[in-house]
Amino acid sequence: MGSVPIEEGPALVGADGRRVSVLAVWHDPGGELPPALEVVREDRDAVEVVLRRRRRSVLPPGAAVPLVLIGPRTVTGTLPDPLRGRRLVDSATGREVPCFHAYRLAQVTWLPDGYRFETDAHPHTLRGGPFPPEVLAWSRVYITRTPIRGFTHEIRIVQALGRGLTTLGPGWTPSGTVPVGAHEASAYDDLEPGTARPTARAVSWSSATNSYLVRTGLRGRLPEPEDIWAQPVLPPAVLEDVPAHATLLRVARGLREPTRDR
Repeated sequence: MGSVPIEEGPALVGADGRRVSVLAVWHDPGGELPPALEVVREDRDAVEVVLRRRRRSVLPPGAAVPLVLIGPRTVTGTLPDPLRGRRLVDSATGREVPCFHAYRLAQVTWLPDGYRFETDAHPHTLRGGPFPPEVLAWSRVYITRTPIRGFTHEIRIVQALGRGLTTLGPGWTPSGTVPVGAHEASAYDDLEPGTARPTARAVSWSSATNSYLVRTGLRGRLPEPEDIWAQPVLPPAVLEDVPAHATLLRVARGLREPTRDR
């Protein structure tokens, strides 16, 4: 089946040193499973891994072939032994993959009622940024346990090692500054085109050692407009459910950075 290269950007190494998540792009010509992270060889200096394409699942007779799937997607695998300071190398390209170790992630101590952890996610899957490939960054995604008015709400916490690294793409409108502890944070709105209604909100700031972005998101099917030439819009009631900046600030102020590196 061959392999696919690991995309540029960091890998997240779990607290046990064995769980590794990377970013991948692959084509699915019909029923192919996501690639599997496998160890090719390892020694005291490096662990060489490959993203192995996996055999297609068997489709029932007459079943429609799924659409071609192109990443980027986060792929997670488990190493036989902890990385323990060794280099992580992509066998497909020979490139060393920089690592963001989970023990450097800030602890999340508060979330709104009804939210749960969903997944770790590579920050390069986030529309509009926020970081270039060489920056060591990661994001964690929390979603509502049940849909609200047919939409799942998301809070994503993005962290990068270094100050002043957080950026947002076009379409985000600054809406003021607010304190996060001893630091100044910038608040943003992602406004619905042609209106003053925010479809998403975000707060970004830097601590002494890290840059952070806490932002909202929505998942769901937009209602079909009566005019077939009109763009679908989110119902006002759904936009009213988007968490306020005050909620994001409470999440931000509840983040606890590690007191020391390992």
